[in-house]
Amino acid sequence: MEIKIPNLSLVVLIGPSGSGKSTFAQKHFIKTEVLSSDHCRGLVSDNENDQAATNDAFEVLHYIASKRLAAGRLTVVDATNVQPEARKSLVKLLQTGFWDKFNTTWACLDCELMPWSAKAQELLRSQYAAVAAAGRVSVPHTVSLLERTAERIGENGEGRMVEVLERLKATNTNLDRFTTAYRQYCWSVESLDDLKLAPFHLLATENGVHVGENHQWHMAQLAEICQPDEQLLLVTDNKIIDVTNPDEVANGVQRWLELTERGGEGMVVKPLNFITKGKKGLNQPAVKCRGREYLRIVYGPDYDTETNLKRLRNRHLGRKRSLAIREFALGIEALERFVRKEPLRRVHECVFGVLALESEPVDPRL
Repeated sequence: MEIKIPNLSLVVLIGPSGSGKSTFAQKHFIKTEVLSSDHCRGLVSDNENDQAATNDAFEVLHYIASKRLAAGRLTVVDATNVQPEARKSLVKLLQTGFWDKFNTTWACLDCELMPWSAKAQELLRSQYAAVAAAGRVSVPHTVSLLERTAERIGENGEGRMVEVLERLKATNTNLDRFTTAYRQYCWSVESLDDLKLAPFHLLATENGVHVGENHQWHMAQLAEICQPDEQLLLVTDNKIIDVTNPDEVANGVQRWLELTERGGEGMVVKPLNFITKGKKGLNQPAVKCRGREYLRIVYGPDYDTETNLKRLRNRHLGRKRSLAIREFALGIEALERFVRKEPLRRVHECVFGVLALESEPVDPRL
C-alpha cells in the first residue's frame, strides 16, 4: 500500500512504546524529517529514558517542529501520542495558519489561565478559604451567644445589643457571599481539558511587537487562534463603545450590570488604541471595573459597610497609578529589545526594573 503525503505535512505517529513507530519512521522518512521524543529527552538530560526531562524534551520537540513547518518542511513526530491532549498542541500548529500568517515560530500572549485553583493554591488556602472557614465557624457561634445574652439582660442595654447582633448577622450573610464569589473561580483540574486559557493581547511575535495595533485588531487575531480549540481556549468577550454616544454608554453600563449580577468579575475598560498619551505622558492603559460581589474577594466580606466604604473612598491612588504606567512602559521596552535580539542582559534590565517597582510598599489591592 502506498501512502502519499504532501511536502508540507505534520505526521504524528501514535502507539505505545515498542509498537514499531521508530522502525516505521526509519523505513519511510529521511532522518532529518523525524523528531523523536526519546532523542529530545537525551538532548536535554543525556539520558533518553529520563522521564523527569519529558516536559523539557517536548518543549524542544515543539520548537523544532514549528521551525520546520514555518520553513515548509515535512515533519514527523515519533512519540507515543496516545492521549488526545498529547496530540492537541501538535495539531494546532497547522490548523490556525497562525505561524505562516505572522512568519513566526513563537508568540507572546497576554492572557488569563483559569481556574485560580490551578495556579494559586497557597493563596486559596492561606487567605480566601481561611477567612471563609474562620468566619463561618466563629460568627454564628458569637451570634448565638449574644442572643442568649440579650435574653438574660432584658431591656437593659438592649439597643446596643441589637445593633451588634444585626451587624454580626450581616457579616454572616456577607461571609456566604464571599465564599460563593471565590469558589466560582475554582474547580478540580485533572488534565489539560479542565483548564481554560483566555488570551486578550497578542503582544509580540518573532518579527515585531504589536502595540501599534488597536484592541479591535488584537481581539480579531486571538479569536482566530481560539477557534480550533474552544475547549481549552476561550475567546474574550468584548465590545466597542463610542463614549460620545449616550445610548452606547448606557448599553455598556447595562451590560456590566447584567454581567456582574450573574456573578461575573466585571470588565476591563480600555481606549481603542493600545497606547495613548495625554498632557502628562502615557495614559493608564486600562481600568478594571469589578462587580460588587467580586470586590468582596479583594477587600473582604464586609467591605461594603458604610464605615469601610468611607475609608476606601479616601485612598490616594496616584502612586499606584504611576507605578502601573511605569511597569507597562518597561514591559513594552523589554519586548522591543527581545524582538530586536538584543543581549538578554538588556532585556533583563527592564525585567529587574519592574521587579524593583513591585517591591515598593503599595497596597496591591488598590
